[in-house]
Amino acid sequence: MMWFVLFFMLHFVFSEVAMASDDNESVVNECLSCHIELDDELAAPAELFSNDIHFQLGFTCADCHGGDPTTDDFDEAKDEETGFIGVPGAVDIPGLCGECHNDPTLMRRFNPNIPVDQETKYWTSQHGISLKKGNTSVATCSSCHGIHGILPKSDARSKVYPKNVAATCNNCHGYKPLMDQFGLSDDNYEDYAESVHGIAVLKRGDFSAPTCNDCHGNHGAMPPDAVSIKMVCGNCHVNNFNLFRKSKMSRIFEMRGLHGCEVCHSNHRILHPTDEKISVDEGGVCMKCHRTGDKGYTEAQSMYSTLIGLKKTISEARQSVSKAEIRGMDVGEALFDIQSANDALIRSRTMIHTFDSKEVKQTAQPGREFALKAKQKGEEALLEYMTRRVWLGTSTFFITFLVIVLFVYIKKIER
Repeated sequence: MMWFVLFFMLHFVFSEVAMASDDNESVVNECLSCHIELDDELAAPAELFSNDIHFQLGFTCADCHGGDPTTDDFDEAKDEETGFIGVPGAVDIPGLCGECHNDPTLMRRFNPNIPVDQETKYWTSQHGISLKKGNTSVATCSSCHGIHGILPKSDARSKVYPKNVAATCNNCHGYKPLMDQFGLSDDNYEDYAESVHGIAVLKRGDFSAPTCNDCHGNHGAMPPDAVSIKMVCGNCHVNNFNLFRKSKMSRIFEMRGLHGCEVCHSNHRILHPTDEKISVDEGGVCMKCHRTGDKGYTEAQSMYSTLIGLKKTISEARQSVSKAEIRGMDVGEALFDIQSANDALIRSRTMIHTFDSKEVKQTAQPGREFALKAKQKGEEALLEYMTRRVWLGTSTFFITFLVIVLFVYIKKIER
């Protein structure tokens, strides 16, 4: 009985495999068979398509190009009566891709989470608007996703894999003759690669940091305007966004058409912020707008002094505690206080987005208190260490003295 059940199960499994194999073979695609035997230029699409996500899901060349893929007769395969369209023009590509990607019922068969509004968004993008005006040099679906070798965005080889997005955008946005047509700069990729975001994505592979489409959008790509740019940055930098939105500077920036976060932090070349950015010395961003003695100058000077003062106090505490720690003293509580002071420093730096020196000072005050306590504990630990050394030295001296006296006394008795 057991052998019969095992035989039945094996028969069922092999039958399913055979049926699946028959299904794959039933999809006849003479386009590939013919093109693969042609010269390099015409064979390349066939070679690439074998790795394409659409091919793997059962689509054929005819699904995009039309025609009859079941015949090897050239004229019949490319007969216009079979819907053959050949190479689609740039203006036709969004609609061509949209025939499938706009269909919720069809897309649900493969991934119910895939959005079905990409084409609609595309026509609202700067690319789509320009294409409607007749400029066929702008990006379409195939410019970003590829043509015959389209891979899912989760594949590290894909042109839209997070680490590759910036390079994909740079294919057009780094080409000076093309960018000159639109009056755009061609060095955005270089700036991004040097930014904190670019270093995180390109060098460390940290995809929680943004790349081009996270800020500009993907299918509906547009440059953020003065009102929305803080909303874009706020998707990640929530605390900074909330503080800035409630500040007086937010309203002033909007009235003057200034691009929120970008005014102080730049756009593509966003470097790691330092406390010196709010200083009133040369290089401080506040001095771009403010002059010596005005209210903005005074606020910046006060905020900078608060941060520098807290940093100095923390540094002094760390040096004191470090000396005691090196000498083997227990400084666990002092180290915890230093960490609390550092947390307060971070919060104080965030509070500069209120543009209110009183808020910054109030947030920094607990950090200063923690740092002073840590410094005191470090000094007390050092004092205890020195006391122990003195007592140890004194005790050693007396013990040594007694040993010598005892030794002399014993020798005297022996004589």
